[in-house]
Amino acid sequence: MQIKFLKIFSIIILFISFFLLAYTFYRSEIYYNGNNREFYLIYYIISLVFLIFSILFIYLSEVIKIYLAIILCTTAFSLYSFEIFLLLKKNYDVANQLNYAKSKFEKENLNKKFDSRTPYEAYIDLKKDDPELVISFMTKTHFFNGKNLISFSGISNTNTLFCNELGYYSNYKSDRYGFNNPDDEWDKQLYEYIVLGDSSVHGACVNRPHDISSVLRKITNKGVLNLGIRGSGPLTQYAILKEYMPTQKISKKILWFFSADTDLNDLINEINSQSLILYLNNVNYFQNLKLKQSQIDESLRKNIQIELEKKFANNTKKNFIFFKHLKLFLVRSLFKPEPKIPSEFEKVLSMTRDLAIINNSDLYFVYIPNLTRYFDMKFINYDDEIKKIVTDLGIPYLNLHEEVYSKQKNPRDLFPLDSIGHPNIKGYEIIAKTINKILKK
Repeated sequence: MQIKFLKIFSIIILFISFFLLAYTFYRSEIYYNGNNREFYLIYYIISLVFLIFSILFIYLSEVIKIYLAIILCTTAFSLYSFEIFLLLKKNYDVANQLNYAKSKFEKENLNKKFDSRTPYEAYIDLKKDDPELVISFMTKTHFFNGKNLISFSGISNTNTLFCNELGYYSNYKSDRYGFNNPDDEWDKQLYEYIVLGDSSVHGACVNRPHDISSVLRKITNKGVLNLGIRGSGPLTQYAILKEYMPTQKISKKILWFFSADTDLNDLINEINSQSLILYLNNVNYFQNLKLKQSQIDESLRKNIQIELEKKFANNTKKNFIFFKHLKLFLVRSLFKPEPKIPSEFEKVLSMTRDLAIINNSDLYFVYIPNLTRYFDMKFINYDDEIKKIVTDLGIPYLNLHEEVYSKQKNPRDLFPLDSIGHPNIKGYEIIAKTINKILKK
């Protein structure tokens, strides 16, 4: 019995070691095209050591095999126990935060109830009254290969369900190109601001007229074009500007919002996209997306439905969560190395600056600091490195930590229900007014 167990155990660890090496190779060399090899180096070393060990294990004596088997099983049990602990703690913290947000919302809004529906539940309910309603997804779900087309925006002229951080689901009617603007904004001949960025610029979790672009329209009484899209990174934002900037009109200032919490990781993923990299490697690359909106709408409707089924189908979701934690996702995240600023970041900035110059516009870089710093959480401070790259390129630099958050008695007042997230209505308003005041000088 003992011999049979050791034989089966030897085969199992040999199979696992081969699988780990093959999976590491796939992620590093195929999925990321070798561009993230430095990150996967430690996994190469671990899988190779484990492979060598599993081969040597076959030739060891039975006594040594038994001891090693006990050590391996104990280690595996400990790691997965720690993974379960981290998962339970995370779920507990999320539940506590949600309960606190509900309590605070209902105290401040005595006649209203916090909307506890999931995005999918809200979407299904609201779609009964508006069959054409769509739900906003991260931009990566908008990348599709049909007819060599990449979409960066949403579906045009459609009510779009967004997100809930303030106790209600925000929504907006998209414009002719799928962005969060009143449609007639595209008919204007003069723009005081064109605004680029991810979800904070998109207008996450507030309704118009409380997003940054709407506030800027109100206080300037001039045209402001919002090209922000949730989940986008620097390369996507450059591509959006190239595709959608109104070149035959006057655009005075381009505000490029950069999120220290997410945009570097987004850029690392973007430069590994075979479609997006075309914008970086060829300054003349252009899809002429403005003339292809009907095709984009058709493709996105299909793509969003697929994503809904993937994200919210019970079995699919359960399988995703299971395999995610089978790979010790939370344990590994504790030892994940700090991402470095890719060399491509400077190139994207330089190309964006040149694009602005060609169109007689002034580019301003607006730095959104790591918001985790205001909630006593760990964060990686890139402030000085980013500032040096930006200013060396001659691009004016505005740091929202210095200009907005550090000047608040309690920065958390600018966030939804005292929780980390996107700015609340007050936060968006102060950011927009501060930027406009500084640039007026």
